[in-house]
Amino acid sequence: MSPPARSKQRKSSNEPRHGIGYEQEPRRKAPKSAPRRRAASSQHQTFLLSVLTAQQVNLNTVVTPEDLPHIRMAITRAQFSVSEGGPPRPKVGAVLVKNGTQMGQAHRGDMSPGDHAEFVLLERKLEHEDVSGATLYTTLEPCTVRSSKKQPCAERIVGRKLTRVVIGILDPNQRICGRGVRQLRRAGIEVDLFPSEFMAQVEDQNREFIHDQEQIEAAARATPVVGLTLEKVELEPAPTATIRFKLRMYWWNDGSQLHIGIPRWKPGGIGIQGNQLAYRFQVWENNSWGPETFETDVQSDQQCRIYVGLDPDPKSQQLAPQLLSKGRLGTLVLPVTVAGRLVELQIRPRSSVFSG
Repeated sequence: MSPPARSKQRKSSNEPRHGIGYEQEPRRKAPKSAPRRRAASSQHQTFLLSVLTAQQVNLNTVVTPEDLPHIRMAITRAQFSVSEGGPPRPKVGAVLVKNGTQMGQAHRGDMSPGDHAEFVLLERKLEHEDVSGATLYTTLEPCTVRSSKKQPCAERIVGRKLTRVVIGILDPNQRICGRGVRQLRRAGIEVDLFPSEFMAQVEDQNREFIHDQEQIEAAARATPVVGLTLEKVELEPAPTATIRFKLRMYWWNDGSQLHIGIPRWKPGGIGIQGNQLAYRFQVWENNSWGPETFETDVQSDQQCRIYVGLDPDPKSQQLAPQLLSKGRLGTLVLPVTVAGRLVELQIRPRSSVFSG
């Protein structure tokens, strides 16, 4: 007995949208004339996948026996994917079928390194063919982000007027995950997922790529901590031709690894000649202070000190006690980079006369 035909009412605007990346919309009652979808049977199986994106949502995955050969072919084709080098790349296979007839196959890097399988299939191999109304079987969710000169695959699929896309797994890249499905559904394209046993095969093919993306996601979610704790301040006269005072601040980094760039000074109560300031950093390593540097990296649980050579106007040479006790030097601004994010750490004693 042949499998039941797909209900054309499936794409009706009255059917509630629910799936990957979608917020649940209020359910609407279908018109009385709309036939109900037949219950799942041994010949027409319904697989339910629960996926966590912005919120927990469900996507009904409906495939027929006629889909399975094309799903298997897409997975097989993905094995031939060619990496363009660099970090792990996904293995992707794509198959296009129209009216039960296979029109073409492709894999990532099929004709040129870095070319996406959908691009090769739709814009190279079938560029001049009428693919409207066809079904695309692809092992990875179509991308929604490319470089400025390249069109995302989801847009190409919409532009070529495909009516159905069957996807192996969502893209583990969080910039894309769920967004490809959402873009296709908004364009009225029916989206299904591979049955779970075929998803497992695709995940195994892409285990290195998935692991790499999970590492990137974990790093992005980590909350960096700027933990510079001021332990001691030393201020002493140092009469030379250019430097009048030495200010040393000793810090302990009890937060994340960080990089300290070249500081700058915001003058306070005493006039300071900015072009006469000298800055040096040192970190404590191997039981001694390391060499003086203009910038420095400070590991977690490592001590560092910042040396600032100051040149107030000549009349201020006798003001060292006031500078030390009342902190009227102003504000020292340290550019600190932690986990790729730049912040400014402004240091000034509470009694400092501050002018921004």
